[in-house]
Amino acid sequence: MQTDEDGRPTGEQAEYSVVAFETWGDSEAASLAAESVREQLIDQLPDALESVDVLVSHDGGHRSITVAYVVSKDADGDVLSTPDFGFETLVSKTPSEVTATVSLDGNHYTATYNVTVERMELTQS
Repeated sequence: MQTDEDGRPTGEQAEYSVVAFETWGDSEAASLAAESVREQLIDQLPDALESVDVLVSHDGGHRSITVAYVVSKDADGDVLSTPDFGFETLVSKTPSEVTATVSLDGNHYTATYNVTVERMELTQS
């Protein structure tokens, strides 16, 4: 039973669930893989942290890593900002895949994730 700040029952019960290790492992490994890609890009392109996003994508069947080359535009379509390096430079510095392993209580989950680079345009109003 959950309680309020004074220790009185709120009438709500906390709900807990258990997920399969593989489900948890895939989610955690994908996050670790995305962080690894982010770190590799920052090592090679110091301004990458400010101008690209590294995301975990999930198509329902398998996770992948997406590196977003972000171009900001105003409402009229005029470019406000672009990364300090070209799209092709980002593609050449981005690994095509990354492998990550996570462990919990002696269980290990290893997965390899495809990495893609996409140009994304954000319109600011």
